[in-house]
Amino acid sequence: MTAQWSSKESLVFFLVAVLVYVFPLILADYFYVEDSFRAASGYASWRAEGRFLIDGFYHALSLSNGAPDTFPLGLLVACVVMAFALRKLAFHYFSSVNVCSASVVLPMFFSPLFLSDLAYKYDGPVITVGVALVMFAITFKCERKTLEWGAGTVLLCCALCIYQPLLNVFVGLCCIELYRAINAKKDTRDLALLAGEKLTQAAAAALFYLWVVVPFMGKERQGMLAWGDDWVSIVFQRLENAEERIRPLYTGGSAWLFAGMAILFVLGFIGAWWSALRDRPKASTKVLMSLAYVSIVPLLIICVPGIMLVFFYENSDSRAMLGAGPLLMFMLLVIHPLLKARHRHLTVLVVLPIIVLVSISYSYGRVLSLKKTLETSVMTQLAYSINASPALASVGVFYFNASAQDYWLPASAGTVSIVPGMPYLVAANFLFLPEALARIGITNVVQASHEHSARVRLGRDARPIVDTLFYAIYVEGGDGYIVMKKQPREHPDRGF
Repeated sequence: MTAQWSSKESLVFFLVAVLVYVFPLILADYFYVEDSFRAASGYASWRAEGRFLIDGFYHALSLSNGAPDTFPLGLLVACVVMAFALRKLAFHYFSSVNVCSASVVLPMFFSPLFLSDLAYKYDGPVITVGVALVMFAITFKCERKTLEWGAGTVLLCCALCIYQPLLNVFVGLCCIELYRAINAKKDTRDLALLAGEKLTQAAAAALFYLWVVVPFMGKERQGMLAWGDDWVSIVFQRLENAEERIRPLYTGGSAWLFAGMAILFVLGFIGAWWSALRDRPKASTKVLMSLAYVSIVPLLIICVPGIMLVFFYENSDSRAMLGAGPLLMFMLLVIHPLLKARHRHLTVLVVLPIIVLVSISYSYGRVLSLKKTLETSVMTQLAYSINASPALASVGVFYFNASAQDYWLPASAGTVSIVPGMPYLVAANFLFLPEALARIGITNVVQASHEHSARVRLGRDARPIVDTLFYAIYVEGGDGYIVMKKQPREHPDRGF
């Protein structure tokens, strides 16, 4: 367990690890949210979202100007890139790498919150490449400092053109670099140079994105939280909301493990703090170092939602919490030397959290499979209702009405009781989207706009042609209206 690995052996380990982690998602083969209409059209574009490099990824992958459904090819390519990035990061943090030290960096990819990104057949692989680019930006070293700075900035720019919240990952890794520099007893000047280098890289990448990419984005994607007297309180309220949604992940069945990790982390963090300041000669230097040191953990916590806190529309969905990876890795990075100082074989304990994270991935994959089964069953029932009812034979178009509903998947009740954060990770407040019906041959169902919604078009005395546990179908003026019921278990008379 403590034998040192060569660079090639480390690469093989990380490649196997990431493939094992994504295997349940490949097995589930689930069309997650936008995947359905992107697969159906084959010409999806992310430019209006400011993520044009995703287009480039699929153009290169398919050697076409479209984005055909090639899953899991894109994910497999991304896994190879991630394996190289993890190897680079491991040798950046450790002079010698073994299974224990390699496990320390795995949360960069094994974060439970990242599962919601990986679930996307289209977005997930490219976001994985984006995380790898950020890791390369941190670990790239060159004798010419200007080249090192420039290469890191370009890599960060590319990452932002994939997904804006990847800036959270960069800032989180920069906080870890500050921690390592203080522990290495770098002087104040070196720390200032490090901070200046990372700040200017982030600023340059952000300015590039604002000037070059943002003008091509849709207006709804450009809104930021307006500055005002209550700006700070709104940001802190959003941070609290995000923590409240994430909390079930570390207070569920594995709470004992996370509690143990927290205790070891606090002991390791305080011990490293004392060791780093012990030999500092000046009191003023100790104060400055202490201020920098104690700011690391709060900054890493804020980086979990990160820039999502200042967007106009609040978004605390799990797929946007990319800063969780650096935070989890930092905890293991602090715990590892604490255990090693007691006995080198104790470092094997850092593997335990990795086992839990892999277990969550496989549970997540099973839940997606169960959700896929339920969706397919309901869509098949809906297709039968449309085709078998004479009253619906002449309907040219059906308007699909689906209100937001709570997580409802009875077959996953056992998993949710043990992993209460699972509904948050699945993050789908609807049964399915109308574009998914193309997979069973139904192509005349479209998402209802407000103008064509059942609430606007149907009178209160309207009676359904078909009324089932999951949906009701109405006809008005030659058009059909499919109304998905909010809580199927309650079987309400109307769903709108």
